[in-house]
Amino acid sequence: MEHLVVTMLTADEDQLNTPAWTMSYKIVSGDDQQMFSVSSKPNKQGAIIRTVKPLDFEKRHEHLLLVTVDNDNPFSTPLRIYTASVTVRVKDENEAPVFRPGERIISKPEDLPAGTELVTYSATDPDTERKQTVKYKIGSDPAGWLLIDSQTGLITVRSSMDRESDFVQDGKYTALILAVDDDDDIPATGTGTLHS
Repeated sequence: MEHLVVTMLTADEDQLNTPAWTMSYKIVSGDDQQMFSVSSKPNKQGAIIRTVKPLDFEKRHEHLLLVTVDNDNPFSTPLRIYTASVTVRVKDENEAPVFRPGERIISKPEDLPAGTELVTYSATDPDTERKQTVKYKIGSDPAGWLLIDSQTGLITVRSSMDRESDFVQDGKYTALILAVDDDDDIPATGTGTLHS
């Protein structure tokens, strides 16, 4: 999704609405990953810079772009090309923890006693610049068969599992596991799916 970064104003002293009056713009350095686009304002008297790819604070905090402006109608003699520097500071957003894989399949017998360890299903937090703690909880456990350690993501048997239960569909029992960070007023939550 594109986002507006900045609108830059320019001025040309040639006669209004002639080819010599309109200008075009180009990013000539600072955009090696092609994260930005530059276009002319509708009246051609300014540049609009937008993002064309998502910016990632963890990868790069700042982008320094060098933009040139040139007449659409070539000059009769070579003249100096004007440039402008644009510093784009990337805002750090709280991102949800990520389970890898997003879906995990385990195979266990149905008659395991309560307290039996099934699997540790943990997530990583992409916010490497923040001091956050990820905690785990069950998002959906239709039959109430599971417990999770909020600190480690270790999932254990809470009550005896039954393969003939109505909650088992096509031979699979599905539970949703949540990983929640604690950095913002509104914590970010990642979801993983566990099939057994």
